[in-house]
Amino acid sequence: MSANADPPGFYDLDGAPLDLGLGRLLEAALAEGRRVCVRLGQEERVTVLDQGLWTYRNDSFLPHGCEGDPGEHPVWLTAAPGNPNGADLLVVVDDASMDGRDGFADTAYLFDRRDPAMRDIARDRFAAFRDEGSRPAYLRFGPQGWLQT
Repeated sequence: MSANADPPGFYDLDGAPLDLGLGRLLEAALAEGRRVCVRLGQEERVTVLDQGLWTYRNDSFLPHGCEGDPGEHPVWLTAAPGNPNGADLLVVVDDASMDGRDGFADTAYLFDRRDPAMRDIARDRFAAFRDEGSRPAYLRFGPQGWLQT
């Protein structure tokens, strides 16, 4: 399953809204000068997340896009494979494919363990990396943001 040397970080939303947890992760990535490709499992989720990221916090601006030229956007939202905006960080959400991780320096996998279907997918993915001898990081979202457990 692992295509690049490091396993993905597993980011558990723990019931928090996707736009809030992802927004905090994206803010940190952009502060480091990174480009990010966010891969969702369904095209409908791209549209909903696009709107949510514009409004998730009043005091924040997250430059992102899902239409037009991907190269113009430091954060690209998509349901398709690939790396259209030349990102170094792939963020996989829920049940989206993790194929093509080797085209990125790092991968983050966001899921909500309170959703039984997403929890099962995350467990299977985590176990597959562990079975290969990898030790994926596990972080949980809370009031202070993302904390490694």
